[in-house]
Amino acid sequence: MAILSLSTHALNDGDGSRAADLSPPAVLLQKHLDEANALYRSNRKDEAEKAYRSIVSLLEGVDESNGEIKDASALAELRVSVLCNMGSLMVDKGDLDEARRLFEAAVAFQPDHADALFNLGTVLHDTHHYWEAIDRYEQAIAAEAAMSEMPSLSWTSVASAANMGSAYETLESLPEAVETYQIAMEILDGLMGDLTDQTEIDARSARRGDGAAFLTNEEISQMHTRLAEGLLRIQAGTYTYWEEAGKEGTRKYKYECSPGSCVELAAEHFRRALRFDKSNSIADYSLRSMQKDSTLTEASPDYVKSLFDHYADTFDKSLQKLHYQAPLMIRMAVDRLQESLLVAYPLRNVLDVGCGTGLSGQVFRNVTTFLYGFDLSPEMIRLAEEKGVYNATHVGDLQSGFGALAGHGLHGKVDLITAADVLVYVGDLREFFQRSSEVIRKDGRGFLAFSVEELTSELTSDEEDKGYQVQTTGRFAHTREYVVREGGRWGFSAMYGERIYPRFEYGEPVKGLLFVLRYDGQGDSGFRKKDMRSRDEL
Repeated sequence: MAILSLSTHALNDGDGSRAADLSPPAVLLQKHLDEANALYRSNRKDEAEKAYRSIVSLLEGVDESNGEIKDASALAELRVSVLCNMGSLMVDKGDLDEARRLFEAAVAFQPDHADALFNLGTVLHDTHHYWEAIDRYEQAIAAEAAMSEMPSLSWTSVASAANMGSAYETLESLPEAVETYQIAMEILDGLMGDLTDQTEIDARSARRGDGAAFLTNEEISQMHTRLAEGLLRIQAGTYTYWEEAGKEGTRKYKYECSPGSCVELAAEHFRRALRFDKSNSIADYSLRSMQKDSTLTEASPDYVKSLFDHYADTFDKSLQKLHYQAPLMIRMAVDRLQESLLVAYPLRNVLDVGCGTGLSGQVFRNVTTFLYGFDLSPEMIRLAEEKGVYNATHVGDLQSGFGALAGHGLHGKVDLITAADVLVYVGDLREFFQRSSEVIRKDGRGFLAFSVEELTSELTSDEEDKGYQVQTTGRFAHTREYVVREGGRWGFSAMYGERIYPRFEYGEPVKGLLFVLRYDGQGDSGFRKKDMRSRDEL
């Protein structure tokens, strides 16, 4: 879930109700603030910044001891309003360092200003200072409690609790994440009342910025979605978490969902998410996968993009703790196959499908000349590019990712296509095999190496025919027979295969299958025994 940033929803206009307490110079400053806010609201950002900075300069010259203002607290409120609004403007302009400086200055003037604390928390959150952000969110909630007659019912408290949940989830402190998400939802329910009629929900979507609709329906839907996802991930066991100093430790816990199970609660929150936003494809796909909807053929692109954008910055560390080995296993399988064929085919051009942060690219970099990777997640591609592994990258799905190869002159010239733990988000593999057959070299020296999760559960007759099934995790599992059969239809012959455990999940190994296929235009239906060396023959 993108963190909530209330500072962009409603500008702080100062305390106009106290105009009688302001001397003429201070009244003029308030007028300047109103004008600057009007410029900001009309998206004239450069002019607004200039106006805010002018007010800051004027405020620096105000001498409270000369009686220019009757109540010093009113001047402090005006200062904080200017600093917060200018900080929000800097966030919009992408200057997070300056935004942090301005929000810190606002907190220095009024340490108990809830909005200033919250805004500072969002900037710390955006710049990956998660523990500091959590501290500011907690302080914002405490400040609301000290100032309001109904402290538990405020929009700042809702957003602070929701963002705390997001930060805790990033830090893999799942119990705390779920607890704070639930607190946010409880506050939200108190603010909105018993809003159960769909007509009322739909009518509410047209309002924003007033006391009854500070958060949009889409944002409320996101909150329900994130809580549901957290509930699904909660299970009894041992989890690794990150401390503020960067050290790692383990924490054992058992989270009890009440009433009902975590899965039942998650399903309910996905349903609520869809009531507030019918277009929430993440909630829709998650709910359908929980029900093992047999009509699903692939994960929603929005679901995959959101999932990996959210975990991008902690992705590599998370996989280390899950003992993730799929890329290395694929490299070793390709090496074994080449040894068994008694020839080392050159791998000049390698395509990494769903490249993520570049883990597969790293293990193949030393044997290839041109390495190209694509992924649905812009954040994952950003991190891959920072590693400098790939010669070229692309953000997009299978169609656009394969299609972009033509621009590099590689159509029909790809020596190896890899897909490590990517096809778990694709059930029907026809498009993958079809597009691979179009770009791979056609002289029998083009290979396709990939992993899938193994389908071991009992299947209906329809599922047996299909050969894949969506799991409650949102990922797909495939049978060996389906992969070999479908690959054969597109000219790929199975050369190597083994059962693998690519990673652990909740302390248990995930069962997977690893394949290396060769394009020969014929597509044998089974493995060539003389060519295959497998530690655990399929």
